[in-house]
Amino acid sequence: MQVGEKYFIIYDHDIDVDAPIGADLVGASLWDCAITLAHYLPIYARSHPFSGKRAIEIGAGTGLPGLVAASLGARTTLTDLPHLLPGLRRNVEANAAALSDEDVRVLPLEWGTEDLSAVGEDRPFDLVLMSDLLYNVSAVPNLCRTLRAVSDRGSEILMAYELREGTTECFRVLREWGFGWVKIGNEELDPVWQSEDIGIFRVTYLK
Repeated sequence: MQVGEKYFIIYDHDIDVDAPIGADLVGASLWDCAITLAHYLPIYARSHPFSGKRAIEIGAGTGLPGLVAASLGARTTLTDLPHLLPGLRRNVEANAAALSDEDVRVLPLEWGTEDLSAVGEDRPFDLVLMSDLLYNVSAVPNLCRTLRAVSDRGSEILMAYELREGTTECFRVLREWGFGWVKIGNEELDPVWQSEDIGIFRVTYLK
């Protein structure tokens, strides 16, 4: 697909029948949230240039938003569970022509873990990307722990969220962990790649 002025090839991951079914299916496909966020990034970059920035995508799945950030000049780290990393690396290789000169790192990161040595050298990141991660309220505290570990008050945090039954409770947990948010108006998004069910938010530290 074309995003901004560049073209990207995104492969869904091969599903390992021995891997945890829930995690494998959630991270194995390209979801609408990731597409919407990816198309917003070139617009966002007009006022927030990515060149020289350190970016991380949490729960990257197939990695489209992170790859777009890399194509815009950010030094980018894509993270997810270990069994999804081969698919992420495949997508990095497939899009080498669209990326900037900086290498795109693909690293394991489990939400809530205390060992962040693999990504430690770049913390706090200048830009944090999250798409479609608020689908299980019980997982949000660990997501918040990881978000606090990789960012600080100076970080730009962009989150795409799709409205689903029961998942709005996830925002209450974000608030409890000291995060606020501002929804970006649809008039600021790509005029084609947007939906009333998908919101993009700027996440901020409240405390």
